[in-house]
Formats: sequence, C-alpha cells, structure tokens
Amino acid sequence: MKEEPRNRLLLPYLDSSSAGVHLKISLVAEDPASIERAPFPFWVLDDSDPLTRILRASFLTETGSEIKSVLLFLQKDRYTLREDSLWPVHNQEVEAAWRKAFSLYGRDDLEDSLIVLGHQLDDKGELAPFGSLFYCKTHQTFFSPPCPYCGRPLEQCYNDDLLQQVGLPPYSTSLSRYLFCPSCWVSQRQPHFYTYELEGGEPGFVKDWQGLVEDFGRLLEHPTLGKGFLCGNCSNPEACYGTQGRAASKVSPFAFYPFFMLIFEDMPLKAAEFLRLVSGASVEDLKAWLRERGELRRLKHLESAPDRLSDRTLFFFEGGNQHFLEILYLKLTFLAELSQLILSELKGPGHPDMRPTLDQTWVKVGDRASLLPQLWSFRVQVIDIARNLPERALPPGGLPTEATHFLGLAWFYTLLSNKKQDTSSIYQSLKEALGRASPEEPLYSAGISEEPFSPGNLFWNPDGKIIDESWHPMWEEALLLGDGLLRASSTVDSGWSRESFWQKLVDLRDRIKAQLFTDHAIAQRQERPSEDEVLQGILANLMEKWESRPYPDERVLEETVVLQPKGPPDGRGISDVGKEAALKETVIISSEQVDKQGGPISREPEQPDLEETVVISPESRGKEGSIPLQEKDEEPVLETVILSPKQEPAKPFQEPSPGVASGEEGESREISSLETQDGKEGIGQRKQKKEEDFLSETVFISPRDRREHDLDKKK
Repeated sequence: MKEEPRNRLLLPYLDSSSAGVHLKISLVAEDPASIERAPFPFWVLDDSDPLTRILRASFLTETGSEIKSVLLFLQKDRYTLREDSLWPVHNQEVEAAWRKAFSLYGRDDLEDSLIVLGHQLDDKGELAPFGSLFYCKTHQTFFSPPCPYCGRPLEQCYNDDLLQQVGLPPYSTSLSRYLFCPSCWVSQRQPHFYTYELEGGEPGFVKDWQGLVEDFGRLLEHPTLGKGFLCGNCSNPEACYGTQGRAASKVSPFAFYPFFMLIFEDMPLKAAEFLRLVSGASVEDLKAWLRERGELRRLKHLESAPDRLSDRTLFFFEGGNQHFLEILYLKLTFLAELSQLILSELKGPGHPDMRPTLDQTWVKVGDRASLLPQLWSFRVQVIDIARNLPERALPPGGLPTEATHFLGLAWFYTLLSNKKQDTSSIYQSLKEALGRASPEEPLYSAGISEEPFSPGNLFWNPDGKIIDESWHPMWEEALLLGDGLLRASSTVDSGWSRESFWQKLVDLRDRIKAQLFTDHAIAQRQERPSEDEVLQGILANLMEKWESRPYPDERVLEETVVLQPKGPPDGRGISDVGKEAALKETVIISSEQVDKQGGPISREPEQPDLEETVVISPESRGKEGSIPLQEKDEEPVLETVILSPKQEPAKPFQEPSPGVASGEEGESREISSLETQDGKEGIGQRKQKKEEDFLSETVFISPRDRREHDLDKKK
C-alpha cells in the first residue's frame, strides 16, 4: 500500500500568527454572512479546466501589507472529464501530469514566474501533494480533517487491493479517490471511507464531504480524542453540531483530497481580454464586456491587479498612421510566444476535453511605471495541466495535428476578431474559404478586400480605417502563416515544417518592426526642421524687416553696418543674389574697428576688442578696390563665437568711407557703410527696436578672425 507522505501541509504557510510572511487565500466576500452562504467561499478566477481551478491569493507581511499577488492552480476534488473508452484517464496519469507541469514551468530557461514552497517537494526534488485541508467559515481558519473515530489524520487510500476488497474502484486504474483512516482499518477492520461526492451505487459505509463534516461531531463526545481538533476548542460548538445540524454550512473543504498546487505570479489578463486591448478596445470597453458576461470576479481581479491598466500608456502610435503596423507587430509577437509554447513538443491527439484552449492562456503586461507602453512589455503563459497527460497515438508523419489546428484557429481569431466580427462568423468564413480554395491558392483567393480578410479587421473598430497599400504585402504574409497552420492540421503532405514556419514568422516581425520605426523617424525628420534651417529662417525674417523698413534721410543708423560676401559681377543687391546665400556668409564685426575718419578698419592690438557691433552691408560687394571675404581655396568657417559687448561711454559716430581693411599676412576685407546724411548722432542716443538691440550686443567671428586677432595681440 502506498503511504501518504506526512507533514507536507500547507497550514504553516497560512498561519499569520506563527509566520512573518504568510499566504492569504482571497475570499469571495468580507462579511461572514456572504461567506457562510457560499459553498466554496474562495475567490475562483477560473473553473473551466477539467482538472484544475484557479484561485486568487497574496503573500502578506505580519502587518498585512501585500508583498506579491499570486494565482493558485489547485487540483480539483471532482474532475469534469467525460468518460471515453478511447481515451481512458486515471489517477496515476493525473499525478504524472502535475509533476511534468512542475518540471516544465520550473525550468530556468523559461523564466517563468513559478513560486515553489519547501513542503511541495519530496526527497527527490519532485512535486509532492499537500495534505487535505478544510476551512471553518466562522473562525476563518484552516485545519486538517481528523478521523471522526480516533482523531488521527485521514489519508487517501492508494492501495488497489484494499479498495477492491471492500468493493471500491482501484486508485491506479480509475479517477475515483477515497479518504480513510489506516489506523482504524488495521485495528478494527471496519470500513469508513469518504469521497467528495457520491456518484450512486456506492456501499453504505462510503460518505461524502458533508457526511464527514457531520461525523466530526463524534469527536466532541470524546474530549480526549478531540483535544487537538479545531471544533473541540470552539466556545460554541452547538451552533454547528446541535439540533439544527448546521455544520455543513459552517465548514467547507478547501481541498478534500491531498492536492497538488502550483503558485504563479499574478497575471491579470486572459488571452481574449489581452487581444481586445491590443486591437484598440479601451479598458472601459473590456470591463463592460466582462460585466455583460457576468464575470464579476474576473472584473474585480482586473481592477485590483497591482499593475492596473491605463488607456494612456498602452501604445506608442495610437491615432497615427503607424498604428496599424504597431497592432500587427504586437499581435504577431503574441502569436509567436503562443506558438513557441504549443509547438515545444510534438503531441498527438488526446482526450477531447483536454485539447488546448485560449482560456488557459494568460498574459502578464508591463508595469505602468515602465518606460515602455504597457502592451509593449508582456509575456504569454499557457498553464494547462491536462496538456501534460500522455497522448495515445501520433498521426502519420508525427505532425502535431491537434496543436497546429489550435494555432491555426487562434491565428485568425487574433488577426480578425473585432467589434463587428465575432468568432463564429470568422470560423464560418474560414470553413467556406478552405472548401473553395485549391491547395495552391491562399484562403483569401478573392483578395484581401474580401471579408473577413480585410486588413481593417485588425482594429477593434474597423469602420473608416484606411491602410497604406504598401503595408498590404506584410498583412498577406501574416494571413499565409495562419493558412499554413490550418492546412498542416488536415493534410499530411502539406509541406509545412515547424522550422520554416518559425523562420518566416521571425522575419516578418523584424521587417514590420523596422518599417514601423523607420517610417516614424522619417516622418519626425520631415516635420521637424534642422537647427540650421531654424536659424536661417530667423535671420531671413530679420533681413526682410530691414529691407522693408523706410529709412528717413535725416536718420543716422548709429551702430550697424552689414558685411556680406561679394556679390555678382554686375553689382546686383542682396535681393538679386538670394537671401539664403547671403545669410550663410554674413560676418558681424565691431564698430570700434571702423576708423572715425572713414578709413579702413584698424586691427591695432591696443584697441578694445569687439566692444560694439558693426554690421557691414552688401552694397560694398563688388565695389572697386574691394577684396572678397573668402576665396574658394580658403578654409570654410567652421565655428561661430558669440561675444557680449562691454559697456563703453558714448562715442560720436562718423560715417566710414569705403576702403580696405588690412590685416596680417596681407589679408584685407572690403568695407562700405550704409548711406547716411548726418554723422553727428552718437551711440548714446540709441532708440533701436528690440531686434536691433540684440544685434548691437552680438558679435559673430570666424576661426580665421580669431587667429588674426590673437596674432595682433602678440605683437
């Protein structure tokens, strides 16, 4: 007889008084009345799997602060598998499936969020079951079920001979399970067996979980036996075991049989919910959908998740032209992760109730505090214990037909399902398309404009979506990948291979990503002018104002002279040569360098350096005796230096006459002034506008000017 391992209890992890960090399993409600009315008072997020139910829980500190929100994948007390003679399943296969799932999800290379407790492991490091666990709703306390006759712990019977001896199905070749007391069986040979739920036809000595809870009252009749029993320490045991017989409403099995359990970090979204958001549905749309389906616990879980979703942080390009590529890239990334998980093993067909489904696919999204949008940081996890049951046979050629069929359906559901197009209509269209398309033709043989294959269906609301035609080939490639999966599941000679499929998917994702960010970068560059263009525009605006401003004859431009590159041979003005060319060669020098008698600029070292602003005009370009500012063989102006003027006492201004500014090494520059009538007004009488004040305090010189100035100083 196989002995149930002792001391592998979940109780130490649930006790907040003896452990600093403890596990708190969430209840359906907080008030005692609602808890008492619930047959199973714990927060069940999903109960659709035939072998497993999913509960919400948290790890808390001794003060009640939450450390981590988790999901508990708990072995069911009653399996919901249909009996099928072609696909028999028994207890030992279920045990093997849990252990295989543990080894799969616990692999280091998968980077899964599996959390392992010490009591879950046996001496070999393999997953071991916890002992049976019951819950008192009145005291909100867990306890291990004792034998009603001796007070020792009840255990699960694994002994096939013993079970058959009393007329019960053997453990190893069925899904039936029974609790019993080994001590009582050895000493009295009286059968007392308990099962979670009676199926009919069992012997009279077999009771269900409610019968076991009622039998706990026997321990109260023998104080020495019930000393360690929870109800023996209750101040009001008559409330449960009195004449009203309310024990079954006060006590509930958390796990009637010894149970396997896997703990994962919280994942707030199922695949169907995630895909709605990726398609463009708002968070409020998702919540409304959950309300319509009556999935209030799922809604509550979504709202209470630590990394709550926000519409403001989901996408990079929402509302822009690139949003189509962004959604396509994210959906293909989801399908890539799903395909990698499903195709990781070649599996033939299994029990019809154990095929893979999207309901067993969970998605963990990024934190709102992340620098990336939340939907750009996600991880897909398929948590399916039944998937690890052994298959009965592989199809010819060893192709994973069940896996490829599931992926093919999931592929088109992911790409085409939206507000206007539900799953039923998509699958009906696929059925019709497969029926009329030849093996050489794609499913969308009539073109991608035909429903349901239009690229606009990628969006949750496809109305009015205009997709750039240059992106249609990538959309067609995505459809062809799903087409190949469906054909591979029905035709052995389809030519499909996992390696080729994966390489095409990776290549397509890479090209979409490159196109997405390349197009965006080009658009940004086109929309945003360069710094040179900005500065050129500012200067062009200033020059336009100067040219259009009327200058009275009696008004003297007190401080400003403009120096421009040499004009054309015919002596045309700046407007003829082009403002842009003029602006790029403008040099501004100080008025201190202009000789008071109209002579050439002096570069004597004792002069104050660059103290006032002088702008030398283009009219001097091309005048007789002038020398060009820079010849073609001279080095280009590589840098600009901006100097603020020193405040000097006002000096009289005298109009400079045309001349040549000589410097060291024989260099010279042509100067001419703007024509003025009177040179008596001084710089102390400045009344220029704001932009003129700015120019009067700014000097731009070239590297050549600076080197010449340094040489002057050395002399």
